Amino acid sequence: LNMTDLRLMYHYTTQVWPTITAAGISEEKIWSTDIPELAFHYPFLMHLILAFSATHLSRTEKGLEQAVTCHRGDALRLLREAVLEMSVENTDALVASALILIMDSLANASLPTSTSQKLMPASAWIFHVKGAATILTAVWPLSESSRFHKFISVDLGDLGDIMNQGPQEGSLTGLECFDEEIADMYPVATSSPYLITLAYMNKLHLERYKSDFILRVFAFPALLDKSFLAMLMTGDLKAMRIMRSYYKLLRNFTAEMKDRVWFLEGLSNVLPVNVEEYAGGGGLHMMLDFLGGGVSVEEEE
Repeated sequence: LNMTDLRLMYHYTTQVWPTITAAGISEEKIWSTDIPELAFHYPFLMHLILAFSATHLSRTEKGLEQAVTCHRGDALRLLREAVLEMSVENTDALVASALILIMDSLANASLPTSTSQKLMPASAWIFHVKGAATILTAVWPLSESSRFHKFISVDLGDLGDIMNQGPQEGSLTGLECFDEEIADMYPVATSSPYLITLAYMNKLHLERYKSDFILRVFAFPALLDKSFLAMLMTGDLKAMRIMRSYYKLLRNFTAEMKDRVWFLEGLSNVLPVNVEEYAGGGGLHMMLDFLGGGVSVEEEE
């Protein structure tokens, strides 16, 4: 018997899942019962549960770094294979894995130290969050038979939809400015190439205190429409300013919630107050970290 893994599973079922619902994510039965049951059928989900549990337990106990690294690495390798064989049967397990991967990535966000066993860039968490968000967009729309249909389709399912809608005459005439630093972009014309992104940013601001917001705000960079992404990657100044506004929302939310949501504690140290102080070279590098590097559901070396 692997007593460490058994202990980690016990720790998840008694200590970890309540912290997820306490953060406003989903409902108790899904995290306490459904996901552990699914994990016995899908090894990639089991590895992620054990990795996340080890991350939580490592806050009070030493010597769990190996468990975190190994289980996460195995999970990412198996996830990469599972995504290529997506089916009705494994959809719920993929969604559960994506959500846990987001939370575990946020929990492990930290600046490298002299005692780090495995030095990783401070932006490493971004690539895992992006990969997880990519899984979520790949499974839409969820069928009504899905365990996650009720809270994901309503609260998260429209993430991809809003990004894929083209500008329609009069559809967003009431769009209000949410940040005075980009006030000169308003009113927004229906033909504006920034319309869809600004509409979703406005949606984020309006739904800041609703359930599952934590997943919505961190999934945002992975769901930018292609035209906006192209402008950003070519240095369009207005696109850069919009992303700075997003960064400010992300940073403020993290600072506000870090004392209530344990897996945001480390992230608050990685995100500087001023985006230009971002590790690696300032605002442009922060945005390229969010948007570059490809899908991150890859095996860790």
